[in-house]
Amino acid sequence: MASLAVEKGRRGQAMGFHQTGGAIGAFIAPLVSASIAVFLGWRYSFMFLSIFGFILGLFIWTRIDESKLMDTKNERISNLRSIFTNQKVVRLTILLFTFGLLHVISYRALMPFLTTYAIAKHALSLESAAQLLSLLQIMGIVGSPLFGRLSDGIGRKPTLYIILMSQALVMYLITYSSVGILVILLGVMGLIAFGCLAVTDTWITEMNFPKIMGTLVGVAVSASFFIGATITPIVGFLADKVDFDYAFRIIAILTLAGIPILKIISDKDS
Repeated sequence: MASLAVEKGRRGQAMGFHQTGGAIGAFIAPLVSASIAVFLGWRYSFMFLSIFGFILGLFIWTRIDESKLMDTKNERISNLRSIFTNQKVVRLTILLFTFGLLHVISYRALMPFLTTYAIAKHALSLESAAQLLSLLQIMGIVGSPLFGRLSDGIGRKPTLYIILMSQALVMYLITYSSVGILVILLGVMGLIAFGCLAVTDTWITEMNFPKIMGTLVGVAVSASFFIGATITPIVGFLADKVDFDYAFRIIAILTLAGIPILKIISDKDS
């Protein structure tokens, strides 16, 4: 819906700010809810935060006319079967799912193990390691609109090529870095990963399949969370058998596998 409300030339930046809002909310909500719980009790935390959902839902219901958004006149279809049995749609869905598995695999693999990795390899305290994890998240607030704006200027696919190569390079360099360099690399990784999510969502909404836009976005987003759930035990297993550096280097190589998938997806589709 957000993508339909903004003209194409500013859509990447708009989706980036949308991601930024989510990142800020995820950062603030635990602090607010914990504070309320301490002073008033946990039930009041739920009550207070639920108010925002009611307000936003009511605003969308009463103030946003979907028929006036861009490109929505022919969006709804009655015969979904004919669409989803179309060979081009099936092929594109499979490619987008595969790309969704790979486009943020480095970030998904790094997140669960970063504190353990920093403590084990660099002998950092738990507090310092947690600060590195926060840095990775906070940089996403900047990365989403930054790469969204870049994609508005040079195109979605060129930006995604840059992101994938940068993500793989950063993941590989992390395994050789000192603590000082690690801080810089994690900041860059936060920029890249959140930027990738914003640009990918924008890219998919602009494909030549507006009638199933929601499905295609859902496929890619689901794949990015699915890989987060499946890559964690794999990285953990490799770390136990060899070490984290070996596991992270493999993940860096897997990230590069997203480049040929991106290339296969035709410009006619996007």
